[in-house]
Amino acid sequence: MTRISSGFLKGRKINVKYKERPKPTTSFLKEALFNILGEKNRGSDILDCFAGTGSIGFEAFSRGANSVVFIEQDRQLIESLRQNITDFKVRGEVYSGNYFINLINLRRKHRVFDWIYLYPPYFSKQLTTSFEGCLKNKLLKSDGLIITERYNKSTDISKDLLKKYGVSHIDSREYGMAALDFYKLL
Repeated sequence: MTRISSGFLKGRKINVKYKERPKPTTSFLKEALFNILGEKNRGSDILDCFAGTGSIGFEAFSRGANSVVFIEQDRQLIESLRQNITDFKVRGEVYSGNYFINLINLRRKHRVFDWIYLYPPYFSKQLTTSFEGCLKNKLLKSDGLIITERYNKSTDISKDLLKKYGVSHIDSREYGMAALDFYKLL
């Protein structure tokens, strides 16, 4: 069971319907993330890509984010995300289906974000392609952050890709088997 750990929704359970249990970000990692972000979260517009249960986006909203856009492919999780948005009165919306088409749709709507959270399934090749998709579609505000969660033994984003889009890798932290990487535009 995933709960919101801080903010005005503290203690609220994130209700999820699923056949296969999604792998949410651990409470320890989530707390570390928001300690690092600090005031950067307050008033932010956030993109939670590969949202799963939505625990990152709901936590961000509870801690003062302005709005959250969730992208998720799993139909049951999408239904749960929409219900939780309504129940928690979150300024948010869910984009369903293909991540990359949704990134294009967000660009067409001129959406930009203060921070983007990418947490694709471990061992998939989607981390690099989704990272590039966010940059190619210009979804990050000039002073924004892209934060990735990955298996700590896997590689982070290549230096060639960072150079291509004018991005700097500013921090990396390991928490057990997970790693958080922080990137910003130069």
